[in-house]
Order: sequence, then C-alpha cells, then structure tokens
Amino acid sequence: MSPMYRITVQSELIGAELRRYREQAGMQGQHAGMLIGASPSKICNVEAGRQMPQVEDVAGLLTLYRVVGPARADLLRRTREAAKPGLWQPPSTPYERALQTISTYESRATSIGTYQSELIPGLLQTRPYIEAVMREIGELTDLQEIDNRVTSRLARQCVLSGPDAPSYTAIINEIALRNPVGGPAVMRAQLGYLIEMAAWTNITIRVLPRLRHGHPGMQGSFVRFRIGQHRNIVYVPGDIYLEETPDIADYHRREERLLALALGEEDSLRRMTELANDFDAEAGDDEWPPVT
Repeated sequence: MSPMYRITVQSELIGAELRRYREQAGMQGQHAGMLIGASPSKICNVEAGRQMPQVEDVAGLLTLYRVVGPARADLLRRTREAAKPGLWQPPSTPYERALQTISTYESRATSIGTYQSELIPGLLQTRPYIEAVMREIGELTDLQEIDNRVTSRLARQCVLSGPDAPSYTAIINEIALRNPVGGPAVMRAQLGYLIEMAAWTNITIRVLPRLRHGHPGMQGSFVRFRIGQHRNIVYVPGDIYLEETPDIADYHRREERLLALALGEEDSLRRMTELANDFDAEAGDDEWPPVT
C-alpha cells in the first residue's frame, strides 16, 4: 500500500479537524475540492481518515476555511508527521484535544475492549463517581471546570446506546470496585449502575478477582478499539496510541489472558452485587434498597 493511503491515528484526527473547519465555514466538500483541484471523493476520504492528507491540500483547505495563526501552523506540522505510523504521543495541548482524540475512536469503533486496574471505566461511570474522581484524584477545585468535564464524559457514554453502538467488554479489577471513590454511597450507586449496564446486549462486564499470583493487568490499564474488520488501536494512559502490529498483538494476548483469569459474567454480577451490598451496609442509609 502506498504511503498516501496508509491509515494512521494522526490522519484520522487531522481529517476530523478539517471536516470541523469546513462545516464551520459553511462549505460543501465538493465545492472545497473543486477550489483546490481535488476530487470530492478525495476530500471525503481525507476527512474520514481513509486517505493520508497531503500538506499542500491541507494548506489550501485551511486557506479556504480561513484558519490562520497557531491553529493553522499546528495542523500543518501534524500533517507533515502523519506519514509516520506507530507509537504516537499527541503534543501537549489542552484537555479538549485529549477529549477529542478519545471520542473520535469511541465513535468509530465497532468494538471496544478495556482493562481498568484502579477505576471504573469512563464509559460506565455515574455522575457522582465522575465528580469524585475529578475532585479526589484529579484534585480539581474549580466547580465550572469539574462540571464541564463531567458533562463531557457523560456525553461520551452515548456511544454505547446509539444505533451503531459498538460491542463493549470491560475487564475491571476487583480493586477498582472496592476503592471507595466518593465514599460508600457513591460506590453503592456506581456498582448498582454497573449491574444495570451489564444487562445490555452489547455490554459485557467481567471482574478480575484478587489473585494469589501476578497477572498481565499489573502492567497497567488500556483500551482497545477495533475499527472496521481489520484495524485495531490501543490507548494507554498518558495519551499514547499504539497501532503497530507487534504492539497490537501484545495487547491482544494481554486482553485474552485477563479474560481467561476473570470471573464469568454471572459470577461477576454476583461479586458486584456482594460489593454493592457491602457499601450499602457501610453507608448505613435505609433509603437505599439492597441490590439483589
């Protein structure tokens, strides 16, 4: 396959930004392509991340869309680097860019698999749990910033309920289910929510119990995105995305091993129910019915 048509994480993100700029400019893709001497299909493929963008095309489009200054310079720089597949760490940018990156892959994935060692997966978190994570772990104090981030994370969760929702498999370390983020009342509600979500046809939740030996999950949390039939991308904390075949194969083996060690679906539900009732007893609030 020629470099022009290599698909990389960078090219998809660049394509998404070009589409956003075009829409903000109120311009149709066919018209934009005509003005820079490109076919409508090329504009479509670039925006969808199916075709590697060329610097001269991106420069022409940014001129049409009246994108100037640092935003233009940054996108052109990233375009020059887009032909380099593999390990990529996005540049140090505001929180919104990291959010855009992860949201892009969640929305395009046909299946998502994740292992979480310390926290409940973001797509399965309740509002009180997210707020507690922001305050207690993120150490955020600005109420508006906390509210913005909570709203953004809740919006991302819609991907699991849309018409093209991906299959979603979450392997959660029992430690994450026991960590009292936000206190007993928050955790009992969070566990109750996990039990509800596990009933969805596209969602599977497996609990990794406390073991008497080491396991691959000790190497850290990760999220695996499958896009289409043949493409996989792995996200690891630190805003690092992996797409080289050896890396993907390594995380595939890791995920398979963790699934083999995890409790089955029914046993996972029972374990979450036990823990929810433990938190309920600790909270000492008679208004909350025990999970059954």
